[in-house]
Amino acid sequence: MPLLVVTVLMIALAVYGLATIPQGRFLIGGEDRMPRYFFHLMAETEEPFKDEEGDVITYFANVRAKALRIAKGVAAGEGEHFLEVYSVVVMDETGNEVLRIPLSAV
Repeated sequence: MPLLVVTVLMIALAVYGLATIPQGRFLIGGEDRMPRYFFHLMAETEEPFKDEEGDVITYFANVRAKALRIAKGVAAGEGEHFLEVYSVVVMDETGNEVLRIPLSAV
């Protein structure tokens, strides 16, 4: 199987908690380092709550677990309108969205 197909398959399985992406270091800006992820609360028509610091997390399964903890914590303390429109959106340090969890789904 081509590497791209295997990578996409591993990411898809990891999103659903069926596999973990192996620990890895990535070349970011020409440097070999661990990836940083940012956990934002976003809605299409509302002002976003952006994570300005982010977290360095090795395994994608841990990224997903943290996003779920955030979503559950926020959902427990907010009203119905907030739950219907907001999602926890995880972005990598290059600005690519890697995961989205609607608050209404938790």
